[in-house]
Amino acid sequence: MIKKISFILLTICALLANAGPMAGANPPDFNDGAEMKTLEWGFRFATAIPAKPHIVDRSNSQYSVLNLYLEKQMPEKAATLADRIDDWHRCLFYADLAYYFAERDSIEKARHYLDQAGDCWKGLEGFNAGWQKDRVSVQMAKSRVLARLEGGTEAFDEKLPAESAASNTAFRLSRLDGNIDEFGNRIDQLAAMETSEYMEVKRDVAVAYISILKQLGKNATEAQCTSLQTHIYSIAGKLPRLLEHEILSRLSQTAFDTEHREMGKAVFAHALEQLRAQKRNPRYDVSSLSELARIWCHAGEEPSRSASLLNEADDLLKTSGLGDSDRIPALVSLALGYGICGNENGAWDNFHNALQTAASLVNARPRAMAITRICNGIAQWGAPLPDEMEKELTRLYGALGDPW
Repeated sequence: MIKKISFILLTICALLANAGPMAGANPPDFNDGAEMKTLEWGFRFATAIPAKPHIVDRSNSQYSVLNLYLEKQMPEKAATLADRIDDWHRCLFYADLAYYFAERDSIEKARHYLDQAGDCWKGLEGFNAGWQKDRVSVQMAKSRVLARLEGGTEAFDEKLPAESAASNTAFRLSRLDGNIDEFGNRIDQLAAMETSEYMEVKRDVAVAYISILKQLGKNATEAQCTSLQTHIYSIAGKLPRLLEHEILSRLSQTAFDTEHREMGKAVFAHALEQLRAQKRNPRYDVSSLSELARIWCHAGEEPSRSASLLNEADDLLKTSGLGDSDRIPALVSLALGYGICGNENGAWDNFHNALQTAASLVNARPRAMAITRICNGIAQWGAPLPDEMEKELTRLYGALGDPW
């Protein structure tokens, strides 16, 4: 359980680290595919890490790049790289591919990658046969629900631990399938799960509520929005600070995206209030503030607030005293905040700072991991990789080696 919770928190940290002081200019409209070269560099650095004995760091880094390929709508390219992953993350990514295509109603492709995930899953043994195998099972089950394949999640539930089976149940209940009349019944069933002893289940129920809002879209009534918001606040307040921030940020973003702007603003203010009510932790709060700045900018609200949040994050980072390994993710998040909010110079200054800091790391393994993270941040922004930075990446790649 400790390892599983640790993995969840590390995953959230990675996501927050990819979040992001002048904001408000219109973000540049980069050409489609500009991020391809940067992602290739990221995967190259991740794959340079020796599988023995650093399989965990290598696979985590590789998997983070492949997820960005999906985010950038390049599943075919990602699929060609999946077999380079040597552990259970390969199985999980095949399940992610199935989910990606099921979500887009490409059922045959979803079936294909479900088969690959299943074959890979069967080969997981030893250390990887525990919660790692369960995590793959859950993602496969969710993909089957989206693809409307016989069996759905129920076929897996009996073989899974209680919290994983509950995750499947929450996901299944989140799918309205266009029948808005199901709303009350689904909310009642999800509400009964809010008292679970498992932190993961609480989070998954909150995510299910957010998914329902997304499906209802702008047709959600004020009463429905209020109900969802109330349930989510109740859950979020009982979660650790990183999970609470993840849930509130996602709810605010979804409210803006579904044209419930007043709800989006209210949730945004609540997320910021909860963040500031706790003792400052620069390791996480720089990224959290940057993420909120990006949400506000993306929503098209007054740019001064995004600028203020980025200034706050910048000041916090400068006085944080963070070591290099924690400073790099914060720099990447701040750079991404600059970039998304339209300040290219600020973005590149922080990306260059992050790369210089990574280059100073003595051991090659943390250096490669940090550079993969930096490449991910640039690709997430979508800017073309500058020639001078590519030259530096070429130099740093050639310098990798013992001690790892």
